[in-house]
Amino acid sequence: ELQNLKNKNCFTPVQRANNSHIIPSSMLITEKTVHDQNGSRNIAKGRLTALGNMQDWLPINNTSYAPTVFPMTYNLMLQMATQYDMEVEVIDFNQAFIHSELSKNEEDKFMILNAELANYYIQLDPESKKFIRNDGSMLVKLNKAIYGLKESAQLWFNNLTNTLKSLGFEQSENDLCLFTKYNIISNIEATIIQLCIHVDDVLIISNNKNEIQKLKEELTKIYGTLKVQSEDNFHYIGQNIVRDRENFKTTIDQKSFILNLLKQFNIKDKSNMPSNDSILESTGELLNDDKLHQYRSLIMSTLYLSNTTRAD
Repeated sequence: ELQNLKNKNCFTPVQRANNSHIIPSSMLITEKTVHDQNGSRNIAKGRLTALGNMQDWLPINNTSYAPTVFPMTYNLMLQMATQYDMEVEVIDFNQAFIHSELSKNEEDKFMILNAELANYYIQLDPESKKFIRNDGSMLVKLNKAIYGLKESAQLWFNNLTNTLKSLGFEQSENDLCLFTKYNIISNIEATIIQLCIHVDDVLIISNNKNEIQKLKEELTKIYGTLKVQSEDNFHYIGQNIVRDRENFKTTIDQKSFILNLLKQFNIKDKSNMPSNDSILESTGELLNDDKLHQYRSLIMSTLYLSNTTRAD
């Protein structure tokens, strides 16, 4: 992870900051489910993250909002692809956020690498040893949109939007994450390619496979290697999607998302529905910060689960 960030010039070691925009960082080790043609498997993944919850600034426009595609939009796209037997693929950008540079019109931002991370970094860049501080940590000036910064998702969305527009795509006014490109060949023939953007996951449909291939080649030139799902059995933002093109049928479920949710929150017991009034009774002590975060995460995950798969 540190080697990749160094190669992409995501930050620069410095002796001191010229303002108070300094936040700590953390290396997060998470377990991620990877889906490919061989099935699903879990892998450990390290990610250097800025602790944005301690960030005391916002961009010049005073917002960090970044849209994601409406469920209705990608469900309609899948329905159209099914009805007209169109090509469907999903691409995922590798470390998407760090392709975006921080605004040059704002004050510099700084991050602290703790002693352990700083020690790993000087093994990659021995000349940076001179920047080690008395406590063993290292101060770095941020150049790219590191994961964890409040504005990173917005910067990435703006970056990808500008790229797609430069490639001839038009952005929908009704769903900012829907992009369309037409290519009129003759009076009776045209190609269409549409994209649904959900952060770094992109659902693509087209009536011409060559158009998808051209797009992937252009995006690879700009962003590097893409993770591609091009089979009729694929995954998109927590959904398992299986196409039966011969019978013009597409099946959608969230089995993998549900199983991961049960595992994440260690849910093993079964509950009876409907629940009785006792579910509203207050028992025990107030939740601490960790438990409160876990509770909120569970609620948001179940809301996502209940509002995305059903096309109605």
